[in-house]
Amino acid sequence: MDRTKYITYLAGFIEHNPKNAIDWREEISIKLKSPDLLIYCPIKYEAKKTGKPAGEHIKYVIGLKKSGNWELFKEEMSKIWWGIVRPSKNRYEVIEESMFE
Repeated sequence: MDRTKYITYLAGFIEHNPKNAIDWREEISIKLKSPDLLIYCPIKYEAKKTGKPAGEHIKYVIGLKKSGNWELFKEEMSKIWWGIVRPSKNRYEVIEESMFE
């Protein structure tokens, strides 16, 4: 069914420095590109769940937390934790499509 043999999750800092968090993930994704490997980039995939561009969603969520807007913060984080980007597709398909956007 799937041709992918391996999946990797690009774990690492996000909130501390959003720009650098995006840059190293893009760089490593290019180096790791292989038909055998599915690369899960939390910044790209989770940004889609909030409807904001990658990187901007981080600043937005941090701003909610800093301002004490806890209800909206919890609502936005729930989208990230539990949300599905495209209900008609499985998570594997969505991640595969977003790998090199």
